[in-house]
Amino acid sequence: PLRVHVRSQHAQRRRQLELVEARHRVHARERGNDLGTLGQRNERWYLGVPALSNALSIPFSLAFLLWPESHRIGLIPVAFVWSLLGSIITGASSPGILALGQNLARPHMRAFSAALWSMVFALVSMGFGPLLVGDLSTRLAASQGVQSIRWALAASSLLPLLGALLQLLGMRTLRADLERARK
Repeated sequence: PLRVHVRSQHAQRRRQLELVEARHRVHARERGNDLGTLGQRNERWYLGVPALSNALSIPFSLAFLLWPESHRIGLIPVAFVWSLLGSIITGASSPGILALGQNLARPHMRAFSAALWSMVFALVSMGFGPLLVGDLSTRLAASQGVQSIRWALAASSLLPLLGALLQLLGMRTLRADLERARK
């Protein structure tokens, strides 16, 4: 009797989870704004969403870096709120790029594609980024003093515009590129 009761509870929980997942899928389809749905409608969205994400993240990054330190909402600095929102928006760019890399690579090269993307991203963002920001901060130190690092970071936060521009340019040939990869 106890086994039957435990099994029925387990089955009931599984059915509840399946219903929640089904509702979530229906809600996502109704919204029609997730990348999978957009990509099914038009494959160019696999670059369009990251481009939009990169462009929209810039004002939040600048607000985070340039907002006065004394402004707070209770105990929370307003700049932290801008940072949080900017991070969420920035995070929307990676899934489309990673999915696109997998779709453009031949099946036996997909692991290499993911590894190459990760390596290049790490080298650029964690290798060259601090070096360039530090150099710019040093150059700005004479005119900006201790605020030079803030302005160097603000200048570097404009770089996603270049990424957005390149992604928008890539949208023009994406369909043909994906067709070539499928053959």
